[in-house]
Amino acid sequence: MFCRQTVAQLRELHESAGLPRPLLFFLGDPEAGREFFARAWPAARGVSDPDLRFYAAFGLGRGRVGQLFGPGVWRAGLRAALQGHGVGKPVGDPRVLSGAAVVRGDEVFWEQPSEHAGDLPDFAGLLRAARDLGA
Repeated sequence: MFCRQTVAQLRELHESAGLPRPLLFFLGDPEAGREFFARAWPAARGVSDPDLRFYAAFGLGRGRVGQLFGPGVWRAGLRAALQGHGVGKPVGDPRVLSGAAVVRGDEVFWEQPSEHAGDLPDFAGLLRAARDLGA
């Protein structure tokens, strides 16, 4: 599903900056998404994408071994643990890397594919892009 840490930070950014409600894609089934968002962010909108159609459209796919188990992943895991975030049960294909994008209509204004499995979005870059669009 989603990294709870990422969703928590995105929710905080959304609420503090007054951004439009994001659309989040996830690998689990719709019921798993409803359960997750009911706890993590009830106002969020999510789209189930277990067949990776949207992920592929944004150039996201399975990570290589170093992207899944390398030093950056371990550092991110330690950082998350120190912030009180545990390891969740994988949903969907745990080898698929995530990403973030700012999109309006059919135009992508900013995007950031994950460099590794523990990579967090550049929230400052996402905010700048959204503000540049007048969000």
